[in-house]
Amino acid sequence: MGRPYQAVTYGDLALLHADLPRAASAARQEPAQRAVAPPACVTRRGVLADLPAALKVLWTIWLAAVSINLVVWALVSGTTGHLAYPWPVWVAGPYGAALFALSAAVTQFRRLRPSPSRPPAGALYPGSEGQFYPRSDARAV
Repeated sequence: MGRPYQAVTYGDLALLHADLPRAASAARQEPAQRAVAPPACVTRRGVLADLPAALKVLWTIWLAAVSINLVVWALVSGTTGHLAYPWPVWVAGPYGAALFALSAAVTQFRRLRPSPSRPPAGALYPGSEGQFYPRSDARAV
């Protein structure tokens, strides 16, 4: 291992790889077969997967509040012997509708917003002389 570090010129390094096959003989060999990957497992993403963390927290709070109200309503209805007025609907309905509208708006906004990794259509790209030109296939990007 010390010989490469002691080499001063390329000629000193040539001795280290003199016994290796030449590039031309390696090119004549058959290329290795490509490895075939197993088919990807397709999984469905959750409904809340693409939402920001703040909305996920709000949905979790809403679900907890509705669940607690439903349990209390069921206990009240069960202990009194008749169905009580379904007041948990007033907890679940308006707040759930507001959260749904907000989640739909955020999802729509994220779908329409261009990806930060992709430049917008018509963006300028550097040319060979340091000048910037519009890309001809900007829509295909």
